[in-house]
Amino acid sequence: MNRTHARARGLVAAVLIAAVLAGVPVLLITLAATPWTVDLSELQLSLLSPDDGSVALLIVGATAWIAWAVMAFCLVTEIVAAARGVRAPQLRGLGAGQQLASQLVASAAMLFAVAQPLSITLTTPPAQAHEVTDVQLAAAPAAHDELVAEGVPEPRLPVEAVLATESYTTRAHDSLWKIAETQLGDGTRFTEIVELNPDLFPSGPKFLTAGTVLQLPANEPAAAGEPDDAPYVVAPGDTLWDIADEELGDSTRYDEIFEASNDIVQPDGRTLTDPDLIYPGWELEIPDEAPPVAVDPEEPVPEHPSPETPHETAPATPRSATPTPPAIDLEVSADLSAEEQSVDVDQDSGSPAWLLPGLTGAGTLLAGSLFLVLRAHRRTQLRYRNPGEVLEAPPQELINVEKSARLSASTVPRLQDLDRLLRCLADGLELTRQPLPRLQSIELADRSVTLHLAEHAPAPPGWTGTDTWAFQFDETLPDPASPAPWPLLCTIGSTDVGHLVLVNLEELGTIALTGDPEASAALARSMAAELALSPWGVLADIDTVGVARELADLDPVRHHHHEPDDRGFLDRLATDLASRGDNEPEMFHAVITTDADAAEPVIRVIADATSRLGATVVTAGDPPETEAVTFRMTGHGRLHIADLGLDLTAAGLTSEEAAATAAIVAVARDAAPAPPPVHHTNKPPETDISPLQETADSSDPTLDDDVAAWFDSDSRVPKLHLLGPVRATAHGNPSAVARRKPHYVELLAYLALHPEGVSSRQVAEAFSMSKDRVRIDIGVVRKWLGDNPRTGRPYLPPAAQTRAAGEAGVWTYQVDDVLVDADLFRRLRARGQARGDESQEDFDTALRLVEGPPFSDLRETGWSWLLDAESRDDEILACAIVDVAHDVVTDALREEDLDRAAEAVKTATLASPYDEIARVDRAAVLVAQGHEDAARKFLASAVHNRSDDHMAPIEVPRSTAARIPNPGRRGR
Repeated sequence: MNRTHARARGLVAAVLIAAVLAGVPVLLITLAATPWTVDLSELQLSLLSPDDGSVALLIVGATAWIAWAVMAFCLVTEIVAAARGVRAPQLRGLGAGQQLASQLVASAAMLFAVAQPLSITLTTPPAQAHEVTDVQLAAAPAAHDELVAEGVPEPRLPVEAVLATESYTTRAHDSLWKIAETQLGDGTRFTEIVELNPDLFPSGPKFLTAGTVLQLPANEPAAAGEPDDAPYVVAPGDTLWDIADEELGDSTRYDEIFEASNDIVQPDGRTLTDPDLIYPGWELEIPDEAPPVAVDPEEPVPEHPSPETPHETAPATPRSATPTPPAIDLEVSADLSAEEQSVDVDQDSGSPAWLLPGLTGAGTLLAGSLFLVLRAHRRTQLRYRNPGEVLEAPPQELINVEKSARLSASTVPRLQDLDRLLRCLADGLELTRQPLPRLQSIELADRSVTLHLAEHAPAPPGWTGTDTWAFQFDETLPDPASPAPWPLLCTIGSTDVGHLVLVNLEELGTIALTGDPEASAALARSMAAELALSPWGVLADIDTVGVARELADLDPVRHHHHEPDDRGFLDRLATDLASRGDNEPEMFHAVITTDADAAEPVIRVIADATSRLGATVVTAGDPPETEAVTFRMTGHGRLHIADLGLDLTAAGLTSEEAAATAAIVAVARDAAPAPPPVHHTNKPPETDISPLQETADSSDPTLDDDVAAWFDSDSRVPKLHLLGPVRATAHGNPSAVARRKPHYVELLAYLALHPEGVSSRQVAEAFSMSKDRVRIDIGVVRKWLGDNPRTGRPYLPPAAQTRAAGEAGVWTYQVDDVLVDADLFRRLRARGQARGDESQEDFDTALRLVEGPPFSDLRETGWSWLLDAESRDDEILACAIVDVAHDVVTDALREEDLDRAAEAVKTATLASPYDEIARVDRAAVLVAQGHEDAARKFLASAVHNRSDDHMAPIEVPRSTAARIPNPGRRGR
């Protein structure tokens, strides 16, 4: 919208305001609608006489005056607020009037906002933001160097190519003026909001509805030499430690705030004399963010530094010319943005900063497939560990992709249901001698699936429809052993209501990805990754050429990446497909390439086929000469397929996401056993032991009392169950956690598993929430746990009153005396190992604590912090339980106590059903019980022929082979 239009609209709004304030009263008086002039006695007589119209006029006039008064009040209130630069108070019952008034005042303000002197307009141009692709930004530095090297004047980038924006979601009673005043610091800057959102305001300012997403100019950092002098106002619950953590990024700098603020006279007349005692409403001086740097005395700073070489003065810019924008370091801006988002998350979306977008939304099936593959690889590698070892954790730089996959673990049941459903459908059609339908696409909802067919076909039992077959997931389906009927299914996007859309690439034949090149490449990567990881793609070979190089190590069996000059495999594939005849394909082939010409032989074979070939070609770049189904990509993340009538949010992986996905799979595939990390036990405050050191009975004097309290149902000590389905019991205020208990149980577990204490920043990072929210949630858990009778303080004391604060002066959150089964297990194991021959009683007691797989039944969208490099307690504890059970089985078989041995094996299998040590122990118990045949059959299925990844069984590890019992003789 240009200034002329803006000024015209401002003029119209101003005229309307004047008409309402002055014109309406004049009109009403002219029409004799003046109810205050009516005599009360005459009014009573008129009400008792036949109406001649005077009473109706009187009522209409009174109503009109009341409406005018309300509207005039709203307008005057908004005008005064706008003039003062503050937000008008929101009065109950006047919402609609105030909203209308705020819009009129905002529009009228444009008459004055856009009529600024030209010099001001040129000095401060309105911020604009246009889309800039990653390719353009990445190419900028190279172009810069080239121009400088050749001595060519550097071109000036337009302002709109570099200025950043940020999103804002409108709320009730918002107006453009209010948003500009509160978010940009100046109500008159609402014109910038209008210009940044041309699609929302094609004709200028208008009413705003709650939930509208606006693009605002990003707040610029304060210029050097102009620091923010506003003091920090203490809020309820604040501590100097937390304020230093939030404002300076370092909690230990709280003393700097104390020293800078101890001479400030507070509003109540007092001053800051104790760093542990501050009150809401007090004002604090926050020092510079950079800590003071000591100057080396040997290199003193000169009193008068040498002046810099003066720069050549540029000629003055003509008034009609567009001013050159200041240079912006895009890399620094991006780094700062990422750092600012590392802790706080968008509270509306709830998306954690580490989440990979390509594994969410339309990428959730890919994430679910990745989760299954990682789980299968770790189960396989678990077979190589010896007692006392655990699997090594992935490197820290790959944690985000594993967290993203686990976050989408809730998609796994839907993924498995779809896989089982399609296999069951194929089995049923084969039994009734019906052919497979020509499947084009699948729409997958939470509890239903719809198959879109290329031609009419009657639906089988359990399904409905002809052109489309629909099925409702009402119960768990069996797991058939037959192969998947459509191995070349993959997700391409999601509908506007969140349903996933998969296409059968085999049915479509040749697909051309056109439109935005980066979006096309991202979709190609996503398709290649899902085809290589999905459970129904086991029989598929995926060849990529010129695209998805990042996925080269994803799966050495199913995925093959080729250099652009490698065309021989395409000729061989075309020859193989052409000679297939009418035979059903044994393997399926997907070629994803950027060179349509090189793939033309395969494309022609697919186009000329009269029987099922089981092959597809996807081109990302110039479309092939042969007819293809076009997938048109936009730069806004949309995917249009005219042939299928689809308009979707496209799936896609960035180059970085694809590389991380392949790397985490490769690491899991090659993971090796390692010693367990040193664990800090949640021991009582008065003890000083390590669970991995040999300890005498006196080293943990409270252990027996803690164990007795754990198994005492009448004990009122808070208890946290982690060795099985996660749950907690406490006897403080249970209403504090009502209907939100899973979240607070997770927070309690995080605190309990970090007995050394955690800061509010650590909690914020682990749970992806703001530090204000951390304080609130910590307070809720404190109320839930109640007071500790041993100390007379809460089980979760304030940060300034914790053990760490008293011993080391470090303010952190810590829980005291909360019983945790995982902690008791470690302490019992440590004491048992120290006792030697007398260890078995402690081991038996430790196994009694186990109720299932550690950390099971977790909240679906939480617990990502368990994957941090030093916090994989779920895997570590599962291995520890199996190892303790192995010690018990060995001792029990030696003592011929078969019942005790069988119970230990049962507990180990319950905790870690895929651990090979527990399986071999089970076979040993069967042999000892005289069930040699049962032992042989069990070893054959559970060890020798075991496969965790749809591949052939691995060779039995040497460590396993050495422990396998000989079923031919009984243990003695």
